[in-house]
Amino acid sequence: MAILPGSMRGKDLLPGREMEWTASYQGEFAGTGVNVTILVADKPDQ
Repeated sequence: MAILPGSMRGKDLLPGREMEWTASYQGEFAGTGVNVTILVADKPDQ
């Protein structure tokens, strides 16, 4: 699991892994305008 900048959402960051992205979150941190998303990646069964 990783918290990444919202601009990274949907990119193939880990080829060969199954990836699931959350919706983007904006304004969740007081005093900032940062936009983030959560990535959950699983290694496929071999």
